[in-house]
Formats: sequence, structure tokens, C-alpha cells
Amino acid sequence: MLVLLPFLLTAIKTMAQGTEITGQVTDSSTGEALLAVNILVEGSKTGSVTNESGNYSITVPDQNSILIFSYVGYTSQSLSVGSKTIINLSLSPEIQNMDELMVIGYGTIKKSDLTGAVSSIKQADIQNAAPVNVQSAIQGRASGVYVSQNSGAPGMEPMIRIRGTGTINVMAPIYVIDGMIMDQSDMRDQASTLNFLNPSDISSIEILKDASASAIYGSRGANGVILITTQKGFKSSPKVSFNAQLGFAKARELPENLGADEYIKYVREAYTNGFNTSDPDTLEYVAKAIEQYDKGYDTHWVDEVMKECAALSQNYNLSIKGGTNTARYASSFGYYSEEGILLTNSKYRRYTFRINSDYDLGNRFRIGENLSITQNNLLGPPTHGSRVQRTASYTSPLYPVYKSDTLETDDPNHLDMDPGDPDYDYNKFAGAPVFNPVAENNYYYNTTTSTLIVFGNVFAEATILKGFTFRTSLGINQSSRKQDRFIPYYNVSPGDYKPVSEVSQELNWTRAWLWENTLSYNRTMGKHFISAVAAYTSEYNRYDYTSGTKYNTPSNAEEMRTLDAATSSPELNGGYDIITMISLLARLNYSFDNRYLLTTSVRRDGSSKFGPDHKWGVFPSVSFGWNISNEGFFEEIKSKTIPLLKIRAGWGQIGNSSMSEINTNNYISQIASSTILRALFDNQPQFGYFFEVIGIPDLSWETTEQLNAGVDIGLFRNALTIDADYF
Repeated sequence: MLVLLPFLLTAIKTMAQGTEITGQVTDSSTGEALLAVNILVEGSKTGSVTNESGNYSITVPDQNSILIFSYVGYTSQSLSVGSKTIINLSLSPEIQNMDELMVIGYGTIKKSDLTGAVSSIKQADIQNAAPVNVQSAIQGRASGVYVSQNSGAPGMEPMIRIRGTGTINVMAPIYVIDGMIMDQSDMRDQASTLNFLNPSDISSIEILKDASASAIYGSRGANGVILITTQKGFKSSPKVSFNAQLGFAKARELPENLGADEYIKYVREAYTNGFNTSDPDTLEYVAKAIEQYDKGYDTHWVDEVMKECAALSQNYNLSIKGGTNTARYASSFGYYSEEGILLTNSKYRRYTFRINSDYDLGNRFRIGENLSITQNNLLGPPTHGSRVQRTASYTSPLYPVYKSDTLETDDPNHLDMDPGDPDYDYNKFAGAPVFNPVAENNYYYNTTTSTLIVFGNVFAEATILKGFTFRTSLGINQSSRKQDRFIPYYNVSPGDYKPVSEVSQELNWTRAWLWENTLSYNRTMGKHFISAVAAYTSEYNRYDYTSGTKYNTPSNAEEMRTLDAATSSPELNGGYDIITMISLLARLNYSFDNRYLLTTSVRRDGSSKFGPDHKWGVFPSVSFGWNISNEGFFEEIKSKTIPLLKIRAGWGQIGNSSMSEINTNNYISQIASSTILRALFDNQPQFGYFFEVIGIPDLSWETTEQLNAGVDIGLFRNALTIDADYF
């Protein structure tokens, strides 16, 4: 064995080829250690990550190896190993790179060349916020953008307004996801909301706020444009990541309504002070209140409609990314659920799947797709909760929630029913002066909404000549929504009852496509840089709907909540809308010596919404910028205190083609019938027929003209940036 030992050690040494590299990765601006920085040996599957102290260890094959350091929100770096065994590195935040590319619609531009009012939200900011929807990711992260949560119901989206009220009709911005336009005002089935998009899939959000930036979207840019870019693949071995989030929601600072003693004192004082003392109704009301007070009830209605325990929300996301030199992919799976805080079992669930990939076909051609499939399920009506809360805030505390189960036949709150009866759950509630809020919440939560959305595009790019790139893409927005609603029959009190039950079902389908063809040109010639784009787009939106309602089911049992089980008064409605648009657009960006900047654009839209004399609209814009910090006389100030100083100004005309709910159809709409228009012929009623919407020949777009002046300032090596605008 002693003779064999030297040979054994030599073999072990031969097997352990490679060099171990260690070091620490820190933030260049703060010096703090960075946790979970990715370190990859270029051209291999060997990788490592830093620990909580920023330290790492990785084995490289030889001295020619190259290490790639990457971290979200920081500029990636590549270093050659050479003869070093210890490599310490400082990564710089991406905000210091003023030449980062920003999406501006139909292209990208360097931040230093930007002349319009644009806010950008990066992936790191979105991930740190852990939002449940796109609007929450924007809230508080972009100046001039107002985000308001108008409903606390599960799955409800916040409202967004960019720079206030810009037009008199629909005031919502349009969204562009990976180049596919979503104009929510054209999607009448309410399925085309941003809830289909998983915030964990977002790479960046750009918000176009002024006319010079949003005029490229013409007739739909008046209320701003929100551009969303989802995450793409990159050259790497498969990278798998998983994150989970649990949350709890409970109402805080609920209104403190009057208790029974305080309420009856208020009633008596109001009567004593002469409040309608001669009115018989008032006298009867006071007498009933005193009689009810003597029964000893003291109900805090706001507490009664709320859940005792906190409502749970869950969010899980799994993603896989990677690729080669010629093919890249990014896929993700997500699940999100949210419970309501009201007593009834309201709930929202979202299942998402996304696949983004692109492929190089030689040196001149590239193809790819961005596709998402989402299933949304909602239990409970979307907006009923606010009504329940309002009712609870003013209902008298002198009445109980439930009827009594005692055998006192003279008790008006007596309940003589079997708890096993299907109708028991709806007739067990006691009456109240107006409505019983707990009962009302129970009646109307039997609504389920299921939505399936397929959204995305496929594209092909070709470099046809030096500097010229042609791109064609076909996008789809396909959604189907089914809503089932059941309202039971109940008898709470003489003023709160429903004699027959109601069953209804609504089906909605949206079929939309967008075909875009763009020719772009990018060229640097000495101190001159030119970036131009011209495009032709065509889009089609069709909305179909069918709804049916019947009344009077044999009971309130769950198996009876179908249209076939109901026996009387059938109602059936249905129809369709079609909206089409054709557009021509062009934009030119010019930069001289990275100091003097010019951007000009024009778009011509033709829409089926308007009459023959107003189908087409033209929307121009122009903006200028001056990078003062790149001037020679500013060099000393730039190096010491202000690395960025840019002033800009712009003008543009932008439109809004979205109309009110009663006029969302085309200039010529579908024909409908109505018994209102019946006439008598031989004593027989006849139906009349009419256009649902009669086109107005002189109706055209809303046109908004905007001026914007701004200044961009960078301080402390651009760690602090200030963007100020006057508009």
C-alpha cells in the first residue's frame, strides 16, 4: 500500500482539475454586500451565488475562463480569471447607466436621447413591491400617475389616471403588452382587464405621459399609454426560480356606529327638540324604536358583515429561463388566490401560464412569440360589497340579525322552519327598518364568474439592408366569460322580500387581432444619430354576448340553480359589436453629438366608430431636448456635482375615440327588436325593429392638444435623479 500511495495521490490530483476562485461582491455606491448574485462560467453550466455576506466560491476549468456576474437591478460584468484565485467585485446599480434603453412604443431609445415625459419602472422595483396586479406595481412609483383602489372586493383592479382628467368620456389609459394593444374601452365584456397578467412576469413598465410621447398611438393616446414588457430568455443553462407569498387582510378603523342606548337617546332627543313632532310617520317611528329598544337587542351591523378572522391571500410563481446563442426562452406558471373580508365566502382565483421565446435563423432573421393563457374565477358579485357596507353603516342597532328559534308564537322574530330546509339559509334573518345587511350579503353572493383569456403575439424580424429592420407581428386577444347568478326567494319582512327566485346566465366572447408591420432604421454617422420607424397596422375586435334569465325555481337548493329548473318568464338577449381600425404612423429621432435632440411623429387612424366624413384623424407631435451636461463648458460641473442636466419641450395632438357606455358601438350598429315598438294589426301585437345605436354623422374623436416642458437632473453619480415637468 505504501508503494501504491504516490500513484493514488497523483490520480486524485489529476481528477481534481481546475482552480477554485473565491471573493466578495458588493454594491459600488454603498459598499454593502450583495446577496444571491449569480456567477456563471461562460460557455458552461457551472455556476454559483453569493451568500448573505456577499462571498462566493466557484471552480473554473483553466486560466482562460470568464466569469459573468449578474444581479437584478445592477449592471452585469464579465471578468477574465487569468492567474487570480481571489476576485472581489463591485456592481453598479443600473440607474447610473444613463444610456439604458427605454421602450417608447414601436421601438426603443436611449434614456439620454429621450425628449418626452416618460416614467420607467424596472423589474427590481416591481419584485420588491410584490404586487398582485399591474396597477399595484405602478402605484407610488411614477409621478403624475394616480392609482386608486375603488373596491375591496377580491380580484378588483385599481383605477389609473395619468395626469388627471384628460378627456370627457372614458379616461383610462391604453395598455401595450409586448407590442399588443389593449384598449379596455373597446372590450365590453369586462374580461379584457389586466388581471390576466402576472406581475411576476413583468420586466419593465414605461408610462408615456405627454403628447409628444403618446401621439404615436394617435386616437387612443389622450389619456396616456402604459407600455409593459414581459421577461425574456437569455443565453444560459436553465434557471429555475420559485417564490411564494402569503398575506392577510382585515378591515381596520371601522366606523363606530351608535349602540342601542346611544341610538334610542338620539331618537328621543330628536323628538323632544321638535323634529317633525306633528308628523304621524315620525310619531310611529319613535314609538316603534322605543318598543324595539325594550326587547334588548344591540347589534353592531358593521362588525356583523365582516369576517371574524383575517382573509387569506396566496401567491405562488415558478419560472424557467435559459437559452443558447440562437434560441432563448422564458416560461412561468402562477397561482394567486384572494379571499374577501365580508362574511360571505367571496373569493378570487387566478391561474397563469406564459411562454416567451425567440429564435435566430441565421444572421438576418429572427422569429418568436409572447403568449399568455389565464383562467380567472370569481365567487361573488364584483361590486355588491360596497352596498352591503353602506347599508350596515346606517341600519338601526335595535334589530337582531337572525329570527328566534323559540316557540313563542307572538314573537315577530320567531322562525318556524327546519334548519335542514334549503330555504332556511335565506329566511333565517330578522327584518330591519330598511334591509338586513347580513341577509342582503347572503342573497347576492351566489354569483360565479369564470374567464379564460389567451393573449399574445407571434413575430418575425429581418435585417434587409444595413441599418434597416422589417418586423411583422400578429397579435390575438381571445377571451370567453361565463357568469352564473342565482338570487333566492326569501321573506325577511313585509318590506324586504322576494317572492320568486331568479336564475340567470351570461356568456361573452371577445375575438380581437392586431396585425402590425414596421420598418425601422438606425444609423450612426459621425456625430449624427438617426432612428426612424414607419408602420402600417390593422386591427379587428368582435364582441358577442348572450344572456338568459328565468324565474321561480322549486326551491333554493343548489341543484335547482339552473335555467331549466326555473319555470316562468324566460328572457333571452344577445348580439354582437364589431370595431375595426387601420393606422399609418411614422416617427423620427435625431441626435447630434448626444447634445441636441429632436423627436417628431405623426399617426393617421381610420376607425369604424365614426361616420363617412370623420373616419380618419391625424395626430402629430414634435419635441426637442438639450443635453447641457454634454456641453464642453459644463464638463467641470459634470465631473464634480451634476452628471446629468437636460431640458426638453414638446407639443402634440392626441385623441380619444372611446365613448360612453350607451354609444360604444359602431356608426352603424346591429338591429334589435322591442315590444315597446309593437303596433296593432288585426288586433295582433307586432314587434318593432330598430338600430341599437344611431350614428351621429358629425361625431368625431376627442382631440387634446398638449404642451410639455421638463428638466432632468442627476446628482451623486446619478444615484438621485430629478424629473420635473410643466404641462
